[in-house]
Amino acid sequence: MIHLNFSKEGKTPFLLFLVIYYAILQSGNGFLLSSLSSSTFLQNERLSLASSPKWDKQRIRSLNKRMEGNNRDSMKALCRLRMATVELPNGTSAEVLSSNPTELTKNQQQSKPTLVFIHGSFHAAWCWEENYFDYFSKLGYDCFALSLRGTGGTFAGENVRKVKILEHVSDLEAFLEYIHTDNDEPKGKQLKPVLIAHSFGGLAVMKYLEKMHPNQSPSDLLSGVTMFCSVPPSGNGPMTLRYLTRSLRDSWKITAGFAMKKCLKDSDLCRSLFFSTNDDPTGGISNDDISRYQSYFDRDTAATIDLSDLAKQLPSARSNKDGSAPFIDNTKQCPALVVGACDDFIVDIEGVDETAKYFNVLPTIVDSPHDVMLGPQWKSGAAVLSHWLDDIVNSIESES
Repeated sequence: MIHLNFSKEGKTPFLLFLVIYYAILQSGNGFLLSSLSSSTFLQNERLSLASSPKWDKQRIRSLNKRMEGNNRDSMKALCRLRMATVELPNGTSAEVLSSNPTELTKNQQQSKPTLVFIHGSFHAAWCWEENYFDYFSKLGYDCFALSLRGTGGTFAGENVRKVKILEHVSDLEAFLEYIHTDNDEPKGKQLKPVLIAHSFGGLAVMKYLEKMHPNQSPSDLLSGVTMFCSVPPSGNGPMTLRYLTRSLRDSWKITAGFAMKKCLKDSDLCRSLFFSTNDDPTGGISNDDISRYQSYFDRDTAATIDLSDLAKQLPSARSNKDGSAPFIDNTKQCPALVVGACDDFIVDIEGVDETAKYFNVLPTIVDSPHDVMLGPQWKSGAAVLSHWLDDIVNSIESES
């Protein structure tokens, strides 16, 4: 319970509470938010999904610069990274990154589903490419990352500043349809993809599965679902109130950082929210990388989630009495992995537990800050995901 002191001495914390509460109400930024890699070869050729890709020259130069000193031939032999703007079936021109194993790893690719990565707010497809693309391509997986509408790479429209959650769902649904249509494998042999979401991207996945129900269950559509530090089905409101009861200082950091976008300019605040750990306040991130991430965050907040619209259709509103999702089917349950981070400044353990209950699984906690895919601890989440994927691959092979 929050105890507010209305006396003269208690005026400052009370005013701070009002400022935070007002910012929450006015914010459309979704302050539960969810870079390019030195270990991936960028092959400048057309993406098979796109008829006329538009190459981001600035990102290509950035990647090539960080690759200086590496053996590019050996990188080329392991995986191929591509960027493109793809015309989706719903009319959205979406930025897509992809990484595919080359012939040296094709033998590992057999019976492995495509991995589709979905980012959170303030991020875009780039956040998965920095470490995860190279890691999973070397294991034989085709990897795709979609930049959702409202990011710098996927235009939301002239003067559009807010994007509705169902618009993100529409982009996700259209992208999955695009991958299925473009797949060269015979339709009967196509493996269903695995969806992997971070932070606010988790809500888009929940709403997508909710939309497809009851006509199609998750197991009809996907080989599996992974949630990394996902915003829970009840949204960010209950978590924000929990933070208010624990620490006005931390609540102010979250509000100022995301609702007011101060993390775009304040490097210490950006570091605290996304990368800091209890053992290392710097998160092992250099000042140059913090500046780089801030420039990406700035680029990818062209339009942000409409929280007032989201509040009217949160996944929790349609969940079962026990907190599980309406699409949960114990007779043919789709494999699900829910991962939280022990040093997450944004999504608390209660939020992780809520998401795990929604998918009817036990949560897994990794040694990481909120941005599990970036920084020196990225392998913690990648290893857990890899092990879980092994079980899915083994199950697919046993059924074939």
